[in-house]
Amino acid sequence: MLVDEHGALALDARIVIAPRVPMADRYGHMAIHPYPAHLVTHWQLPSGNDVLIRPIRPEDAELTQNFVCNLSEESKYFRFMDAVRELSPTMLARLTQIDYAREMALLALTEIDGAKWSWAWRAMRSIRTGCPANSPWWSAMHGRSRASATN
Repeated sequence: MLVDEHGALALDARIVIAPRVPMADRYGHMAIHPYPAHLVTHWQLPSGNDVLIRPIRPEDAELTQNFVCNLSEESKYFRFMDAVRELSPTMLARLTQIDYAREMALLALTEIDGAKWSWAWRAMRSIRTGCPANSPWWSAMHGRSRASATN
């Protein structure tokens, strides 16, 4: 460094570049985590029908509304603890616009005998600590057998 009456001048500089230390939670700095595409899986029912299981997205609001409308009255009551015919726009937003770090909702999508089926599981606690799945599978599938993994 050269210093005189006119100021200071750096004659030499050293820059050290090191790899960034990865964080355990690479999205920890974000308010809302991105869509977890790594959770998208393909399954197959014993009948041979393919099932796509994936995290819910905001554009799934119509699918979610149709799913709830097709549940039995008993399933709706046990799921929402109220007599619900259809979901309000606020409830649809709450169920489909989620923060994937704090909660998770999975959709299962398939086509059986020409009819499209969808059903959902929703976890309200952190997916990091695990949680029970809430699934009205039997009501939605009307006694069809459960899926088995193909991969």
